[in-house]
Amino acid sequence: MSHNETAQFSTNNSSHGPHKPGTLGANNSNLGNNANANNGNVADDATHIRQLQEAFATADKTGTLEKKMLTPAVCRTDAMRLWRDVLNANVYNGLKVIQLRWCAMQSAGAKLLADGLGNSCMNSLETLDLMGNEIGVSGSRAISQLLAPGVDLDSFQVQDSRSVLAAFEHTSRIGCIKTLVLSYNCTSDAGCGYLGKAICISNTINTLELENCEIGDNGCKYLRRGIERNQTIRVLNIAANRFGDLGAREIQSFLLRNSSLAKLDISRNRLGPQRTMEIAKGLTMNRSLKNLRMNINRIGARGAQLLAKMLINNHSLEELELSYNEIFNDGVQVLAQGLVQNHGLKRIVLWYNGLEDAAARQLARALHQRSKQAHFRNDMVQAIAESQPSHFFIVEKGGAGGGAAAATVGGSGGKQQAAAAAAAQNKKSRHHSSKSKPRPHPETYPICEKIVDYLPVYMYFEVDLSHNRRITKNGINALLEVAASDSIAIRGLKELLSKDRREREIAALAKTSLY
Repeated sequence: MSHNETAQFSTNNSSHGPHKPGTLGANNSNLGNNANANNGNVADDATHIRQLQEAFATADKTGTLEKKMLTPAVCRTDAMRLWRDVLNANVYNGLKVIQLRWCAMQSAGAKLLADGLGNSCMNSLETLDLMGNEIGVSGSRAISQLLAPGVDLDSFQVQDSRSVLAAFEHTSRIGCIKTLVLSYNCTSDAGCGYLGKAICISNTINTLELENCEIGDNGCKYLRRGIERNQTIRVLNIAANRFGDLGAREIQSFLLRNSSLAKLDISRNRLGPQRTMEIAKGLTMNRSLKNLRMNINRIGARGAQLLAKMLINNHSLEELELSYNEIFNDGVQVLAQGLVQNHGLKRIVLWYNGLEDAAARQLARALHQRSKQAHFRNDMVQAIAESQPSHFFIVEKGGAGGGAAAATVGGSGGKQQAAAAAAAQNKKSRHHSSKSKPRPHPETYPICEKIVDYLPVYMYFEVDLSHNRRITKNGINALLEVAASDSIAIRGLKELLSKDRREREIAALAKTSLY
C-alpha cells in the first residue's frame, strides 16, 4: 500500500461515527431513553387498566359510568384499546348508563369502545351518551351496530326489514340501548344512513339525540326510513342541523306515519315559513306528538299563521316552544285565534319575539275565551276522574262470575250443560264488555265537577312571555286581569314588572305563582 492510500484509509476510518467515543455515548443514551419510554408506557397502561377496572367495578354496582370517574388520559383515543381489553375480559351486567362527553374519542376510539361494549354490556346497557367526541361516519356505524346486533348494516337494505326481523321472531329484545346521544359528532348524512337502518331493526330505542351533527336532506331521508318503521322511539332531537326543503318534507312524512314519537326538537334549523308549512302539514294529522320545540327558526308571522291552522286540527300537542322566531304582534294575534279553537295545548313559550301591548291584549282575550269553553272544562273533569278510576267510576263484573258459577253446577253429570252455559256466557261477554266502558259513579263523579270549579285554571294552560321587553304597563295589566280571574299561569311577567308596581299586581303574582 502506497503512502497516499494509507492516508486515505486513515481519513475514511476517522470519519465513521462508531469510532468516536462521544458519538457512541450519545447512541447508548438514546437507546436508554427509548427503553425508559417503553417502560413508562407499559407502566401507564398498567395504571390505566387498574383505574378502568376499579371504575367499571364501581359502575357495575351503581349502574352509571361517568367521565368524572376517570382521568382525562384514560378517555383519549389512544387509551380506548384498554377499554376494549377490560370490557372483553369481564361481563358487567349491572352497568346501565355510560356518559363520556367531550373526550375527543374520535372514530378509532368509538370503534374500540363499541367492540368492547358488544362483548360485555349488551344485556344491561340502556343509555350511551357520547356527545362531542368527533366520532364521524365510521364511529357512527360502529355505535349503530349496538342497536342491531348480528345485522350487517353495510349490506342491509331497509326494504328487506321484514325478512331480517323474521330472524328475530323468537327474540323479545333486539339490542338493549334505550337512549343514544350522539350530538356534536359530525355524524353527517352517511352516518345517518347507518343509524336509520339500525333504528329500523331495534325494538328498544326510545330516545335519539343528533343535535348539530351536520345532517342534510339525505340524512333526514335515511332517518325517516327508520323512524316510520319503528314503534318504540319517543324522543328525537335533530336541532342545529342544515337540512333544507327536502329534509322538511321527510320530517313531514315520518310525522304522518310514525305513531310513537312524543317529543321532537327541530330548533336552530333556519326553517322559515316554507319549511314550517311542510312540518305543519305533518302535524295536522299527527296524534302522538306531545312536545314540539321550534326555537330560533325565523318562522315569522307567516309561520305562526300556519301553526295556528295546525292547532285548530291538532288537539294532541301539549307543549309548543317558539322562542326567537320574529313572530311579533301579527304572528301572536293569529296564534291566539288558533288557541281559542284548540283544547289540547297546555303550554306555549314565546321568548324574545318582540311582543308589544297589542299582542298581550289579544293573547289575554284568547286565553279568557279558551278557559270558558265547555269542552275544555269537560276534559279536566274527565282527567281528574281517570286519576282515581276506582273511586269515580263503576265497573260492572258479570260475565266471568256467571260462567264460573255455571261450571260448578251439576257435578260430573252436568258437564255438557256447564260447558254450554260457559260458552254462551263468553259469547255474551264478548258483545257486552262492561270492563272496557266503565260508567261514572252517580254519587262521586259530580265531585270532579266541583273540584274543577274551585281549582285554579292555571293547571289548564301556561304561557311564557319572558324577555319581551316591549310589553308595557297596559299589556301587563291585561294579562294580570286574566291571571287574576282565570288563574292562568302567565310566566315571565315578574321580570317585566317594575319595582314600584301596585300591591294588587304583586298580590296577583303571588296568588297565581307567576314567575
